[in-house]
Amino acid sequence: MLQAVAETLRQNVRATAILARWGGEEFLVLDHVTDPEEELLMAERLRLAILDECQPIFGEIGRSLTLSLGVVRYPFSTAYPELLSWDHCMALADHALYGAKNAGRNRWQCYRANETALLNAIHKNGIEEVRRLLRMNTVQAFELGLIEVVEQVTSEVQAI
Repeated sequence: MLQAVAETLRQNVRATAILARWGGEEFLVLDHVTDPEEELLMAERLRLAILDECQPIFGEIGRSLTLSLGVVRYPFSTAYPELLSWDHCMALADHALYGAKNAGRNRWQCYRANETALLNAIHKNGIEEVRRLLRMNTVQAFELGLIEVVEQVTSEVQAI
């Protein structure tokens, strides 16, 4: 089953993307995105491809298939590219993944920097304090509006 999912992912990412098995049933896709909505389009394209191409395989063995995706850009902030390391962006993507799972599965959730809120917080508290907050207290970072959550609304996502 995991081989079918991996093959479907491989067929639906760009040749320049890096695809890796990240955990038990988790995969990591690294791709260079530049357009403002490109990561959302990619997440929805992958979600639909997995469901369309792998659901029959899971149905044959009497199992249902759900797919949840957590999406974060790296660098996290365009204004402050050094704000979060790769590892911290991965932790945010993992947090977004579990947010998608907890919101009902078969969906994606994307975390983005709220650049205006980050700018204000950095001017007020300094970059090190904002970095610490993003890394150590995600809940408070959300409460302060430093992280925006974009959730899947399929009707709003247009295929590439």
